[in-house]
Amino acid sequence: MVAVLIIAGLACSRGHGRSVPTPVKAPTTAPSPATSTAADGTFNRPDLGVRVDWPAGWVKQPSNDFVLLVARQGGDGSSTLSLDVPALPLHIPGMIPIGSVRGGYVDDLRKSAGTLKTTDLSPPALPQTSERFVRSTWTADGVEWQETALLMVHGDRVYILRGKSKTSDEPATRAAFDAVATSLQWTK
Repeated sequence: MVAVLIIAGLACSRGHGRSVPTPVKAPTTAPSPATSTAADGTFNRPDLGVRVDWPAGWVKQPSNDFVLLVARQGGDGSSTLSLDVPALPLHIPGMIPIGSVRGGYVDDLRKSAGTLKTTDLSPPALPQTSERFVRSTWTADGVEWQETALLMVHGDRVYILRGKSKTSDEPATRAAFDAVATSLQWTK
């Protein structure tokens, strides 16, 4: 119960739908140079145990909120992909309930976005990982927004991969999100 309360207080989302159920492919468990596709960039953090590639047409941006933030090149900055590996409060090792991660993520997004419509999608099967796949939509200042998030617990860490954009830009953002998710490799 203590672990659930600690994780429920976890701030899973620091920056901020209609279902698009196209599932992403499962990532591999180790890096493979042969799987490199038309990536524009690579994020490799052995200390965090993760490696991803982002597609051409997306550019890495500086961020104090995410370990990786990329935006669509030539866009207005509203279409972004991000990876967050939040620092966790003291907890029992191996006891990070994915349901609590999902709840904390949605609660945090609701605080920044307001009223949400949230849909759970079928997550990809990830090796040695608990996961949830969530799509949220909301309206802010007359603009419809969407965020697709793959929430993962691997090892003793939480990873949150997001694709956020105006709903009108969702197809391009979702395609890039799927490419990043497919490239995900656990290095620990």
